[in-house]
Amino acid sequence: TASGAVLGGIRVGNNLSITDGVLSAPPYTPYTLPIASDAVIGGVRVGANLSITGGVLSAPPPYTLLPTASGAVLGGIRVGNNLSIDGNGILSAPSPYTLPTASGAVIGGVRVDGTTIAINAGVISYTGGIPQWATSGNNIYNTNTLNVGIGTSNPQSKLHILDSLIIQNRHNSIIELIRGTSSDANRDFKIGNYGGEFYVKSSINGSDSDYIYLYPPDGSIYNFNNSLYWTQTSDRRIKENIEIASYDKCYENIDRLELKRFNYIKDFKTRNKDTNQLGFIAQEIKDIFPKSVFTNNYNSDELNIPDMHSIDMGQINYTLFGTVKKLMEINYDEEMRLKRLEDLLNIDPNTSNIEVTESVN
Repeated sequence: TASGAVLGGIRVGNNLSITDGVLSAPPYTPYTLPIASDAVIGGVRVGANLSITGGVLSAPPPYTLLPTASGAVLGGIRVGNNLSIDGNGILSAPSPYTLPTASGAVIGGVRVDGTTIAINAGVISYTGGIPQWATSGNNIYNTNTLNVGIGTSNPQSKLHILDSLIIQNRHNSIIELIRGTSSDANRDFKIGNYGGEFYVKSSINGSDSDYIYLYPPDGSIYNFNNSLYWTQTSDRRIKENIEIASYDKCYENIDRLELKRFNYIKDFKTRNKDTNQLGFIAQEIKDIFPKSVFTNNYNSDELNIPDMHSIDMGQINYTLFGTVKKLMEINYDEEMRLKRLEDLLNIDPNTSNIEVTESVN
C-alpha cells in the first residue's frame, strides 16, 4: 500500500491507493481553477477583462475589445477626432465624415492650396479656372488668355515663339496655312522644304500647281508655269498727287548711268559660272538713284561685308521707260523739223530730186 509503489507503470499516490490488493481511488473532488488575475491558463493571461469564476473562464458581457482613447493605434490607423471607438468597442467615424478644408492640407501627396485645388463637402475639386504654367527662362509659358509662349512670358497669339524655329522631317518639312476648318481652293497655302527645294504653294483648283519656287543650285526664283510676269499693285484709287514724270530728268539720269562689264571676286561665292558679267555698280547707282540702293550685312566663311550694297531695279526700269518716251519726243521733233525743211524747199519726200545725166566725152 506504499504510496510510492508502481503498478503496471502507474504510480500509486495520494489519489490512487491499494487496499487488500485492490486498486482504488478516493471519492472524486472537482478541481478548482485559480481566480487570480495574473494567472496564465493555456497561454492566455487572465486579467481585468478575462476572469475565472467557479473554475469557468469567462468575460464580462459585453466584452469591450478596443480602447476608446483617441491616441490609440489600430491596424496601423491612428484613432483621433475623426475616427473613434465607442463604449461597445466599435470603430466608427462621424456621419458623414468630412475631409479637412484647410488650404495647406496634404491629401494623397497632393497639396491643397485653396484656389486651384480645393475640398468642398469632402470632395476634392479643381476650382482654379484656366491652368497656369510656370516659367523659368525660356520654358513654355501659359496665360489666362490661353496664349502659349516659347521663349517669352508675354505671348501675344495662340503660339508666340521668341527665337528661331526648327521644323524637321525626313523628306518634306512643311507649314500649311488653312483658312477656316477645311482645305479649299485658292485659299490655302503651303510653305516648306520639298526635298531640298523651297516652295510657296497655293491650292488653286484644289491642287498645288500655283507656286513660287527657289532653285537652290544658283538661287534662281521661278514663277509657276514659267510665267515671266510679277504683278505689283497699281490701282489709281490707292494713289494721290499723280502727275506726269519728267522725261527730261529720266533722260538725264540714264545718260549719267554707265553699264559696266566685270567679274566677281574669288571670295564672293556665286552660282553664276559666266565669267564676264554686265551690270551696274551700286555705289554709282546711289549717286543717281539713292532710293534704289539698300545695304545689308553679308557674312560667309571667306568674305565679311557689313554694308553690302544691293540694287532695286524697279525705279531704274521706270526711268528707262521715261528715257524711251524722251527719245520718242526727240524723234518726233526731228521729223517735224525735217518736214518743215521739205516744205520750204518744195521737196517731195516720196521722189528723188537728183537728176541723172549722161556723161559727155
